[in-house]
Amino acid sequence: HLPRGERMGGKLNPEDIPFLLLFVVVVAVVVFMCDPKDRKKNRGKAGAISDRFRSLEEVQAELRRAGLESCNLIVAIDATKSNEWNGTKTFGGKPLHTFAPGGAVKAEPGLGLSNREVEAARRRAKAASGARSEEAAASGEAFPDGFPPSVLALNPYERVLGAVGRTLRAFDDDGVIPAFVFGDAETTDCSVRTLRSDGKDCVGLEGVLSAYRAEAPGWRLSGPTSYAPAIDRAVEIVRRSKGNFHVLIIVTDGQVTDEAVTQAALRRASKFPLAVVVCGVGDGPWDQLRSLDDRVAGRDFDNLQAVFWHEVEAKAAHPDAAFALAALMELPEQFKACCRLGLLGKH
Repeated sequence: HLPRGERMGGKLNPEDIPFLLLFVVVVAVVVFMCDPKDRKKNRGKAGAISDRFRSLEEVQAELRRAGLESCNLIVAIDATKSNEWNGTKTFGGKPLHTFAPGGAVKAEPGLGLSNREVEAARRRAKAASGARSEEAAASGEAFPDGFPPSVLALNPYERVLGAVGRTLRAFDDDGVIPAFVFGDAETTDCSVRTLRSDGKDCVGLEGVLSAYRAEAPGWRLSGPTSYAPAIDRAVEIVRRSKGNFHVLIIVTDGQVTDEAVTQAALRRASKFPLAVVVCGVGDGPWDQLRSLDDRVAGRDFDNLQAVFWHEVEAKAAHPDAAFALAALMELPEQFKACCRLGLLGKH
C-alpha cells in the first residue's frame, strides 16, 4: 500500500477524501466570514436576500435595525437622448420617459406588488379591454396603444423613484426634496436645473412624481451623460444644511461619457455626509457603471452604490421591495462612516 496522500496512476487514495472534504468546508467558512465590504459586488446585484422582503415597509424596518436614523433626499433625473431608444428590450420598445394616457397615475399603483400580482393585473386589463390575446400577454409584447395598462402604466423612472422614495421618506426630516434634471439640451453634461420649471424644490415623493410627469414631456433630450454636476449640486445642498446626512438618488439610462470627471466629483463628495445611489433603468449596457465604484480611489469613505432596475425586476418575487433594498443596503454603513469621520454637522 502507498502512504496516505500519495497518488497512483492519477487517482487519489480513498482514505484522503474525508480530509479533503474537511479542507473544502473550512475554506468555504473562511470565505463566507470575510469582511462584507470584500463582497460588495454580490450585494449590489439583488442576490439571495432579496426575496426575504415582501414589502417596502419591511425594507424600512431593516434599515432602522441596521442603524439608519435620519436622512434627507435629493433626486436627479437623466434627460439624455438615449432615453428614446433604451426601452427597446425592457419597456416594450417605448421611450423610457413615456407616460400612461391621461397623465399621472394616482396613489402610486403597483408599488410593492409581486410579479405574480402584476401578471394578474395584466390579465385583468386584457380581459376588460379585449385588446390583446393570451399569447401576446404571455409573450410580454408591447401593448397595442403602446402603453402597459393599469398597474403597469408606470415607466421605469416612476417605478424606481417610487420604490426608493417611499422607503426613504420615513427617514426624511422635512419632506422637502430638491430635484434636478441633467443631460437635456439646456444642461448637457455641464450643469443641472431644477425639475420644477418655477425653480422650487418638490414637497414629498408625490411632489417629485407630479413635477416629473408635468415637465418631462417638454424636455429636449440631449447629452452627453455626466453625474458630476448632480453630485456637485448635492454637495452644495449638504454644505448649506451644515452637514446633515443626505442621499442623492441619480436615476439614469446610461453610463457616463467622461468617467474621470465623475470620479473626481465622487472624491470631492466623500468629504461630506452624502451617499450617492445610481439607479440604472432601461437596456444598458452597464459594464462601466457596475465596476465604477471599484475604480474611484482616494475617497474618504465608500459613498457610491449602483443598482439596475430591470435586473432586480427579473429576479425578485417582489421587485419594488427588492430594488429598494439593493439600492439602499449600504446606507447604514455609509452613515456610520460619516459619524466616524466627523463629517456630520461639520460643514
